[in-house]
Amino acid sequence: MSRRLIGPAVLIGLEAAVVAVVAYVAPGRAAPAVHVFVVVAAAEALGLLSLTLARSLRPAGPSLFDQGLRRTPRQPERVAQLVRLENEVALARKSAWDLHVRLVPTLREVASGILVVRHGVSLADQPERASELLGPEAWDLVRPDRQPPEHRHELGIDAVTLDRTLSTLEGLG
Repeated sequence: MSRRLIGPAVLIGLEAAVVAVVAYVAPGRAAPAVHVFVVVAAAEALGLLSLTLARSLRPAGPSLFDQGLRRTPRQPERVAQLVRLENEVALARKSAWDLHVRLVPTLREVASGILVVRHGVSLADQPERASELLGPEAWDLVRPDRQPPEHRHELGIDAVTLDRTLSTLEGLG
């Protein structure tokens, strides 16, 4: 017998025992007691069937409504270029080699674009004019003939120098 049926079976058994006691103690009242017993047993059977049906139709996991209530708001996805640029800056601060191969090309591309669009100056073809516009610190970073570092593992660019260089580039625009 299923565990779910043990409780209702015990209850019906107790009710049947009550009907038997009523039939023994007051034999004239046995018929109404049996009728009440049948109605109560039928109601219990219908309740048990309804509960079993409801359990069988319930979805295995939480409902969509429950999932909606529990859902945490998604964090906006970060722009891939911004993540790449943040990584370039972080690496460029730690190593001179990463500064040279990662961040300098990006800064050179930005500087070149600003110089051409805003001032009509080519970084590669007009290095003297580009140097004047950029200033010595920014020019040293973006110059086309910049040599790789002698010691790859030296510290890269410090935050103050990078900030000044970026301010210079922003000022050109």
